[in-house]
Amino acid sequence: MAQRNRYPGSCFDLTELGERPIFHDWIIEPDDQSADGTVLTGTVDRHDRFSDGTGLTTSTVQAFDATAGWAYSYSSGLVRLGRCRDPEACENVDLV
Repeated sequence: MAQRNRYPGSCFDLTELGERPIFHDWIIEPDDQSADGTVLTGTVDRHDRFSDGTGLTTSTVQAFDATAGWAYSYSSGLVRLGRCRDPEACENVDLV
């Protein structure tokens, strides 16, 4: 899957990706707060503010690359992607 950017041309620093929180059992869903965006929902591990296994929903996803295993939103910043809840749906992500 190619990288998807909400704002094409945006670049993200992935040098510390290995240190970032991990989202498991995630799915990309429509954003109830934004007419044209999507959010990442799942459980988080290795987060400095939440216990492992806590369910979280991010703010609007700004960029996403399932193949490289990362996503970026303003609320959570850069996160690693673990296993997807629905692999077929994860192959067809549209951020807008």
